[in-house]
Amino acid sequence: MLSILIPTYNYDCQPLIDALNIQAQSLNVVYEIIVLNDASTVPFSFTGCATINMERNVGRAAGRNILAKTARYPYLLFIDSDSLPARTDYLESFVRIINRNPSPLVVSGGRVYRPATDVAHSLLPAYGIRERVTTEGTSDAPFMSPNFLIDRETFLSTLFDESFKGYGHEDTVFGISLLRKGIRYRVTDNPVVHCHIESNAEFLRKNREALRTLHSLAHSGSYPELRHISRMVRHASRLPLRLPPSLSLIVGRILLRHPRPWLLQIYKYLYYCTL
Repeated sequence: MLSILIPTYNYDCQPLIDALNIQAQSLNVVYEIIVLNDASTVPFSFTGCATINMERNVGRAAGRNILAKTARYPYLLFIDSDSLPARTDYLESFVRIINRNPSPLVVSGGRVYRPATDVAHSLLPAYGIRERVTTEGTSDAPFMSPNFLIDRETFLSTLFDESFKGYGHEDTVFGISLLRKGIRYRVTDNPVVHCHIESNAEFLRKNREALRTLHSLAHSGSYPELRHISRMVRHASRLPLRLPPSLSLIVGRILLRHPRPWLLQIYKYLYYCTL
């Protein structure tokens, strides 16, 4: 019935595997757990799952495609490796959704964050609160892939774009591909806990890279849907002039010392408008 698919790179996801097995074994469902180890540079030996060990790093898009093609069951649950179920009925909730809804079925469960342990790692947990899904929704926001359920047929007929370059937004493009097929993804309040809290500096670096990717996509002419699903693209397009890079640099330095979610939003907007 359910294939649980976990791509990982240099992260020990054994606690996630163990938690999922405990929940799945309490349900009357047929399931499998498959981990794709994307050529990690540290040795891992996972138990309680099947493991695909890649000889070279293939990246996030190709890794998910390989997992889906390997899966045996008609429903796929993708979970990022640095996660844990937020609730004891996490799998049960997704099984209920499967039983109540026909295909095509695409549902994102959202994610939450552990509290920061120090100021230098406080920006991601503070900003991540905005990602929490609390009500059922529709496709009015970019698709998010850290925790999502999809029927296998829909996934295999869509796939992630393996030619995708740059960090971030490969899931946004996947969501646009679904919309173009008339398949509307939705969200539900069934989150995972994001366990790997990176430093504020690393979080800002990854945000800049993702914004550069988004800017490239928005100006490629291939994804006009971004003006509808991305507030960043929509609002920035209304600004007639590029902003000087010094503005985002100043705000970025302030953020490293005084992390604030609202200030990060300003920083991201300023940085995007300098590209």
